[in-house]
Amino acid sequence: MLRLPDNILIFDCETTGLWPWPTALRKKQGIAPDRPFLFQFGNMDGDAVSFRAKVNPYTRQVSYYKIQDELRWFRKVVRNPDMQVVCHSARFEHAMTIQHDIRAKWNCKIHDTRIMARLANPTNEPTYGLKPLAKKYLDVDDEDLHALKAELQRARRSAKAKGWTIATSQTHGHHPAEADYWLPELKDFVNTYGIMDVVPRTLGMFLFYHKLFDRNKKFGGKLWSVYKWELRTMRTAMAMERYGMTYLSDAGKGLRKIYLNYMKEHRRAIDRMGYKGLNLQSPKQMQELFIDGLGYETTAFTKGGKREDPKPKIDAEQLMAWARGSAAGADVDGDADDGCKLSRHCLEWKAGKKVIEYIESYDFFKCRRPDGSTLLHPAWDSAGARTGRFSCHDPNTQQIASAETSRRHSHIRARQRECFGPRPGYVWYMPDYSQIEVWAFAFEANEETMKASLLSGSDFHLSTANSAWGSRKDFCTCGRWKEVLQEMRRNKKFILVWDDEKQHHKKGCLIKWWRQRAKMILFSRLYGGGVGKIAFLIRCSKKQARKFIEEFNENLPGVSMYMERVIQQVRDTGTLTNLFGREYPIDRDLAYKAVNYQIQGSCAEIMKRAIVRVNSHLIEEYPGEWNWVQDDDGDWFEDYDGSHVCGTVHDEMINEIKLEDHSKQLMREIISLMQVDSKIIPNLPVPLPVGMKWTTTNWSEAKEISLH
Repeated sequence: MLRLPDNILIFDCETTGLWPWPTALRKKQGIAPDRPFLFQFGNMDGDAVSFRAKVNPYTRQVSYYKIQDELRWFRKVVRNPDMQVVCHSARFEHAMTIQHDIRAKWNCKIHDTRIMARLANPTNEPTYGLKPLAKKYLDVDDEDLHALKAELQRARRSAKAKGWTIATSQTHGHHPAEADYWLPELKDFVNTYGIMDVVPRTLGMFLFYHKLFDRNKKFGGKLWSVYKWELRTMRTAMAMERYGMTYLSDAGKGLRKIYLNYMKEHRRAIDRMGYKGLNLQSPKQMQELFIDGLGYETTAFTKGGKREDPKPKIDAEQLMAWARGSAAGADVDGDADDGCKLSRHCLEWKAGKKVIEYIESYDFFKCRRPDGSTLLHPAWDSAGARTGRFSCHDPNTQQIASAETSRRHSHIRARQRECFGPRPGYVWYMPDYSQIEVWAFAFEANEETMKASLLSGSDFHLSTANSAWGSRKDFCTCGRWKEVLQEMRRNKKFILVWDDEKQHHKKGCLIKWWRQRAKMILFSRLYGGGVGKIAFLIRCSKKQARKFIEEFNENLPGVSMYMERVIQQVRDTGTLTNLFGREYPIDRDLAYKAVNYQIQGSCAEIMKRAIVRVNSHLIEEYPGEWNWVQDDDGDWFEDYDGSHVCGTVHDEMINEIKLEDHSKQLMREIISLMQVDSKIIPNLPVPLPVGMKWTTTNWSEAKEISLH
């Protein structure tokens, strides 16, 4: 095969699609799961080889019968712990080659040039695709890609005429044509295309970033250190995808019916108002109705493009604002009499539609276990977001918000969490960092009032509102707050819990609006929002918003001082470095984004490292085994029977724990591992607070548990 004198292999494969898992939909359609049909390898000397498998044009099944010797060589290489394998998207190559018909065990060291590219320039690259990067930095043209695409459509038409199964959006999602590179007429084009992806592209980018990271280290940078952690995170992400998440199909069917009926109800209401032909998913029609026809105004606009000017943006926030009318604050159920009823019906219809789209994506990607239960294999991308946060796709399970989320715009709640839960014989642990970004912000800014509020255990946003505006006569309009202040003076250990406190205030009392304003101003500033954004969120004029911000800054001086310091650093240097050493090149004109990158980026590192530690702890101290199981139809399914991390949403981690491992002690161990990096936050005298929920049924029924 290929000489590997440096124990370094460059690897890439071309596949029949992007989804290697045996989905129920594909099985019903008689289409095989996606698999590699062309394997390409290179070494550090620039030598390259490839070998090709045969594809059944009717079922798209890939046969490896004639390349068994080559596959044995490949399995031997990746199984060797002394070997280093370099890919541009190792998560994808791994998922494709661990399946039952290849069964590669990746015990080797892995490098990923896409992750390296993300670390080298996380903010300014238009794309992290291999070909654009190689063209930009190595001056390697992409004529091989253009030549392939020029022949692709002709080959697909020919295949369709023969009755072969070509990819469609219904079977392969977005860009289905790219799943048909296996067609025989494209063989020479794909061979050239594939070899160039290995040598010179992946090899060249690996050497390029290797030198860049070495230079960074020479000048005191920490990119190598961050990269090593990213590789550990990538390994954990691969495991999470392989484990999968149990999807409760019957619950999904029930919810789909509920939301369809909800959509029909609001569609009928829209029709009765005289807008029977309105397409709620058409930006053009929505603009013509609300802006041109009804005369509503919006301050938000689309970005536009080369061929079109920016247009009014009518999103959920805007529909909610019109629906509320003159209603103050952010109470989603509080539309004023002058609120737009049509806007409310449109908003509710869209909310139902959004949930149904999520459920349909779960059904598209669901796989069936031999025992009849279903699961998803979300692709977790540790290098998918600019800040360094996890991203997720196929399907995106990071968008499963809590039904009670404060970011909800509609009356109806998003109940997707009812569709997920532990499989039989397991429980779910869901530890969650409590307001981690607020803690990181307050202590890095060293804002004394905010620090004291967090350490006291009282409701942070109400305490902040009290510090900023508590002296105003209209802060509490029902008189209850005087009693609270008296109690706080009498009892130094008094803890203010908003869920309890709000029950004691009369309807219409303004205290909840001041609390909401404090919350909105803090998060808007944290995420780079200006006066206009804050005015929109708290439903006031820009003049009023500016005054509220001035009062907020005056009474919480550490906030503005910290923000000015971080923003000025970016204006001076054009670069921000987070608490762990990840660097963000930021255009000086966009320096206002610096605080967002600093806080979100640092908190993302804390969560990712916690996931690595927790999963490592579970598989080492509570181990299980991978087993191949064959169902009644002869299809193979891989199952892990131990405790493990199976997902994450924002600041929450989802652990699937075997019943025999379940204990409060294990819960404490997980929380302790999540608090390891607390010390990285300046001025923080205590571990970051982590709550714990658990469930034996479904995600939405998870209950808090006290571990004291």
